[in-house]
Amino acid sequence: MTKFEKWIINEISVETGGVINSVKDISMHEDQIGNKALKVLMEYACKSQTTALILQSRVYMSEISKEWLKLHFMNVSDECIDYSDGWEYRRLVELVEEVIPELRKEVFFRGKDVDDNEIKEVIEDFYKDFQDSL
Repeated sequence: MTKFEKWIINEISVETGGVINSVKDISMHEDQIGNKALKVLMEYACKSQTTALILQSRVYMSEISKEWLKLHFMNVSDECIDYSDGWEYRRLVELVEEVIPELRKEVFFRGKDVDDNEIKEVIEDFYKDFQDSL
């Protein structure tokens, strides 16, 4: 286990009061606990400036049940992601494209009306085809 894997798992354990010590267990716990763990992963995946933490968080998120993620992803995202921040929004879009593309539309709508050049660039980079079909 790398130091980054340990770092993320330790943070999940701390945030969930020691209840979750493995990413694969996230969907097996009550929503409140699972959402805390998902929030840790999402914050590392979207807010971190360290590539290894971003990538490892994406790997961990890909190990979570897709059905569970579909139910919880956007609520947790709304709680911890600043859709008007170009860095966070770009990392979120990358995460969704890689891990749960079924939520592409929901993430698009979170940023489409933001008046910011970085956000507009993200939308052009990832959603040009999607935006044209609206």
